[in-house]
Amino acid sequence: PVAPPPQDPLHTPSLQNLPPALPQTVPLPGYAPLIPSPSARPEVPRKEALDPPPALPKKERLTFKPGAYLENGDPIRSLFLPKNLRQKFLDIAADNTRRGLEMCGMLCGTPINNALFVRCLLIPDQKCTSDTCETENEEVMFDYCMKEDLLLLGWIHTHPTQTCFMSSRDLHTHAGYQVMMPESVAIVCAPKFQPS
Repeated sequence: PVAPPPQDPLHTPSLQNLPPALPQTVPLPGYAPLIPSPSARPEVPRKEALDPPPALPKKERLTFKPGAYLENGDPIRSLFLPKNLRQKFLDIAADNTRRGLEMCGMLCGTPINNALFVRCLLIPDQKCTSDTCETENEEVMFDYCMKEDLLLLGWIHTHPTQTCFMSSRDLHTHAGYQVMMPESVAIVCAPKFQPS
């Protein structure tokens, strides 16, 4: 009888003991000018000198109205992106773009006053090809978001050799994001074409 060929182990023991690397984070500007302070509101005059002042909620806030509604009537919150987000991402992805490789980043942020604000661009570990990019070690990214109290609000990626459109694979990927959060956003950048 012929012995079967030796098989390579599925996991390399030397790599199993290493903790996964944290994703790269890119600081983005704040949104302070967009959020009015409660102190900027005029004081409401009393009806009569004897009436006590009306009881106000502990945190008086202005809220954003829904940007749209789903077919079932559920509201969609507005989502705000920093002005320099696209350019910062393209700067990070420039080496891959020159080599004709896609690259992706995760858009993380927080809900404030019934709106969503992107505050952080995470660049996760990923495998990149000319027309795909797949994230790896997602648990590190989710752990970071949990630790920093961030929500995953969407994703951004490049099309280094194609025009700016959502491929069928992009649409399929984004459907998973929209199941978790209907307001999630997908951004495609095609730096070799105008408009990008």
